[in-house]
Amino acid sequence: MIDEKKYLASILKHQRQAKAPKRWLWVIFLFYFVSIALSGISIFFLHMAMSELTYSPEPLDPYYNQLSALYFNLFLLIGLGLFVIVRYRQIVDYARYFISRHEHLLKEAKNVLSIYPILVELASKLNVSPDILILPTPSKTIFPSLERYRQKEVLILPVGFVYFQFKNPEQGRFILAHELSHIRQKDLQLFRQAEAYGKILLPLILAIQVLSLILKAFFLGNDLMIIHKASDLLISFGSEALTIICVLVAAIEVRRVRLNSEELADRGAALAVGAEPGISLFEYLGESNPSDDKTHPSPDERIKLLSKFLIGN
Repeated sequence: MIDEKKYLASILKHQRQAKAPKRWLWVIFLFYFVSIALSGISIFFLHMAMSELTYSPEPLDPYYNQLSALYFNLFLLIGLGLFVIVRYRQIVDYARYFISRHEHLLKEAKNVLSIYPILVELASKLNVSPDILILPTPSKTIFPSLERYRQKEVLILPVGFVYFQFKNPEQGRFILAHELSHIRQKDLQLFRQAEAYGKILLPLILAIQVLSLILKAFFLGNDLMIIHKASDLLISFGSEALTIICVLVAAIEVRRVRLNSEELADRGAALAVGAEPGISLFEYLGESNPSDDKTHPSPDERIKLLSKFLIGN
């Protein structure tokens, strides 16, 4: 049996944890802007040092090398950073753009007679509103997905699911209950943030900062005119190193929260329709369509979770 009170407490805890991606995003961009500021400050002081050495016999070539590296690093941080910000927003807002292009296909759920009675029943059990929009698509996948458009939830309903639900009604009900559980958990924004972390922030921010570290190490490592002690080393490389650490920690945290959202949605679906349809669904998926999707637990993990509910744990 599934304890509904524990389930509700888990939802509240999950909703608090789901705010972590946004907090980490601010920390990442803080260190990113610190990197830009430190590059600008380093350029300023290097120019000052070079002006004082204008009439000195000391060769200026090492300073020019460092200056070139710093300028290149600064433009790299600004240019690629702007690209990352734009792409992040595009991914977060992707659903709105996608649905707006197909707005003429949107239907009120009550007008989709083949599915509306099931939605009403499941929504009542899960304490969510069945007043959602349906967007049919020709995709062959058996999994619907949820998005939000103009303050309303939109269930993107592939034709593959319609056929699957016709042949396997109980498993289809479990899938729908799982999606409605995501509405109850307020997961829609989390999905887009997790996707943006995986596709943009993790690879690109890491690449930018690692390249910045390599450039600085290459040009500043040949002669230690500037870096003489640990504090100078921290100033020169600290912001990039901290950004990399924050991105990695944030990615781990986002994935953890994302996986937890799926486990909770499975619990909600089991609460609404029972665990048996979910177990048979994931057994079928494990045999016919093994997936390396990192945003969802594996079929075996989900079977293990649902099996616990059958034996009352």
